[in-house]
Amino acid sequence: MNTTTLYDSANKIYKGVKIMSDDKILTNKEHKERIEKVYGNTIKEVMYKMVVERNLDQWDGSKELGISKELFVKWRTQHRLGPMQRAANLAEQHRNKTIKRYQDELEEVNLNRKIVYKNETSLRGFKEMIERLLEVQKQKGLLIK
Repeated sequence: MNTTTLYDSANKIYKGVKIMSDDKILTNKEHKERIEKVYGNTIKEVMYKMVVERNLDQWDGSKELGISKELFVKWRTQHRLGPMQRAANLAEQHRNKTIKRYQDELEEVNLNRKIVYKNETSLRGFKEMIERLLEVQKQKGLLIK
């Protein structure tokens, strides 16, 4: 094994520690304990680094960890790191940021204030009506949450 490589797939060695047993089949729990020992992190942190930071798919990730593809997918799903789950988490974060931004914008807005350019057919009147409608829609969006 080359000393500069961290993983030697032919010998199933990671950082000098054998990661896959040739003589017996390990249970999921034993795989988890072995991987946590080898990497020095919890399985959630190991999966996060592989899936999110290194962008490994189930085939490459399972090969590197020395586990089955199904077990890798199971752990990825368990820790909400699958592609659809990550997209849903990202959408939820975006929605929460938008709601927070609306709350900050509407903090000092009085929706009951008088419309100044009510009877005026001008760009000023149109702008005021559009701004008021936007404020009302933002407030409505906050109430729905």
